[in-house]
Amino acid sequence: MAQEPSLSGRWEVSGEAASGFTAGGGTWSRNAVSGVLTATQQGETLSGTWTDARPGALPFHGRRSGDAFEIQTESRAVPATIDGVATTIRMRWTFRGTLEKDVLRGTMSFDREESEPAQPQPFIAKRKP
Repeated sequence: MAQEPSLSGRWEVSGEAASGFTAGGGTWSRNAVSGVLTATQQGETLSGTWTDARPGALPFHGRRSGDAFEIQTESRAVPATIDGVATTIRMRWTFRGTLEKDVLRGTMSFDREESEPAQPQPFIAKRKP
């Protein structure tokens, strides 16, 4: 019986720009995102770091079940303007997808810690040596 490929390794991520409509009739948009997931898999448990354009790698934890996986980073303080007032909010990344050989495909979202998940955007990641 062939062994399933592991998620352990370095993955270069490209998230497509995305936009759409909210349930309330508003609009949302996300810029294209790129970064690196560095993952370790032990059984079904995933851990590692996500590094994007912002300084500092974010640790993550997650699970894998068959070809499917879900990971979520620790939260980070992000500057924001809400109703014209400068503030900071806590945000985290969530990745959901599947593994096929040396490619991860799925959706990623940058979620506000105390709110409903953000609208996801598609991503693809390729394993790097």
